[in-house]
Amino acid sequence: YELSKHPVTRAWSTRPRTYAVLRMLGCGIDDDVAAEFIDEKLEDVTIPYTNHYLPSTLRNDEDLSRRFLELQQFVLSDPQYMKASNFSQNSKVWHRHIRDGDVYFEDLEKLGEGGSARVARVQHRLSGEIFARKIIWRGHNISEQRTRLVEFQQELQALKRIRHRHLITCIGSYTDKSCFALLMSPVADYEMKYLLRKPDPLSPEEVVCLRNAFGCLATAIAYLHANQIRHKDIKPGNILVREGTVYLCDFGLARDWSEEDHSTTSGPVGRYTKRYVSPEVINEERRNELSDIWSLGCVFLEMISVLKKKTLDEMDRFLASTGTYNKEFWSNPDGIKRYMRE
Repeated sequence: YELSKHPVTRAWSTRPRTYAVLRMLGCGIDDDVAAEFIDEKLEDVTIPYTNHYLPSTLRNDEDLSRRFLELQQFVLSDPQYMKASNFSQNSKVWHRHIRDGDVYFEDLEKLGEGGSARVARVQHRLSGEIFARKIIWRGHNISEQRTRLVEFQQELQALKRIRHRHLITCIGSYTDKSCFALLMSPVADYEMKYLLRKPDPLSPEEVVCLRNAFGCLATAIAYLHANQIRHKDIKPGNILVREGTVYLCDFGLARDWSEEDHSTTSGPVGRYTKRYVSPEVINEERRNELSDIWSLGCVFLEMISVLKKKTLDEMDRFLASTGTYNKEFWSNPDGIKRYMRE
């Protein structure tokens, strides 16, 4: 807070831990070392550092980098903040800075992995409590870290703002020397895509789960949009099922427009899942929260098909034989209409 009061130190108000380490190192706030932290947009979320992630001025000075890495131990989070009691919806402790998350959490089961991220069921070593942990690896260098940090911060900021009975809950986060991590609850029994692609007939309980999911997911999306958040990646793989209840997860691509005056964007798009993406997104046209509604409609169509005892392979074969002969929803609207009339 004090740093934000003075124009000279205002840029350090989001980097108080880094500021403290640099001052212990004897650096002035306007010298080359300090300036490079600002230029590289490195904030406290990237503490603790290893040599890979330091700005080049520090990284290329062996003595200076060694001293920085030694001194940063004094600004790491107090171990008491890693107690299970500090991981809950009501905790006032948010992001932690620790040496190694595996000291506190043991991997029990991999739940998913792709690209730069991994999700696992983990056990808190001190209490035995079970959480889901999403790890985003920091990458091999400062450039890769910057790209991955954007996704992590987008997801963290969205999750900090939302609380809904059909949305995954983030109960804490941390940075260690290898990754950025989110701790979430509940831990899923499985993803909805398992139900939709299941080769055997659904059990009565699974049928009830799917039937109930329509209203649950619709209210969850309505809540997000009312809170000015677009999910941008609605698909069965991002819908968790826990004891028959569904939860929308994975906000890594989410867009928060709460500090803007409109939700519409245009131009190039980032990652998306082609099967569920809306036409305006894939064509890089103007788009807004209605793109989420398209994706949700695609999921609903798959759910209805399975409830009607049709497999998704049968759906794909039908779409590939009519309309534009393409099984991707965005490119075959006539095929979808004919399929729904069947």
